[in-house]
Amino acid sequence: MSEHEHTHHHHAHDEHCDCGCHDHAHDHDHVHGRDVDGIHIEHHIQDEACVVSGLMRLEGDYAALRPRMGARLEAVAAAITAQGGIVGHVKAAAEVTSTEMFSVTDVKAMAKTAPTQTITVKMAAIVFAIEPEAVEALVEQALRAIRD
Repeated sequence: MSEHEHTHHHHAHDEHCDCGCHDHAHDHDHVHGRDVDGIHIEHHIQDEACVVSGLMRLEGDYAALRPRMGARLEAVAAAITAQGGIVGHVKAAAEVTSTEMFSVTDVKAMAKTAPTQTITVKMAAIVFAIEPEAVEALVEQALRAIRD
């Protein structure tokens, strides 16, 4: 690893910090994360791209949540462009877990599906020419809109 390629994870930044996070002249991978209202957001800078990822878990009905996902990704991309940024890509994945219970009270088994599903939504945005905090805010807003 060269002197310009280094990794720091989750450290505090203050007036004494000399990590060079905001010096985008070289490759580096500093991860800055935070948790807000059940949503984890983090970013790092790589090859002058701002890479933001978001994660949330919720209980609900995926069929109701699914239609909002594409629309929220489009809204994030449009907002990045409107703020003068360049979209590399904006993606999301949903992992859906259902619980099905089986029981026998006499001789015949019965199955019952739980009314809610556990849904994990992961979102990532790779963008250029926009501040990481602005992209973090957009990803957080998108996840809230998907959830709410």
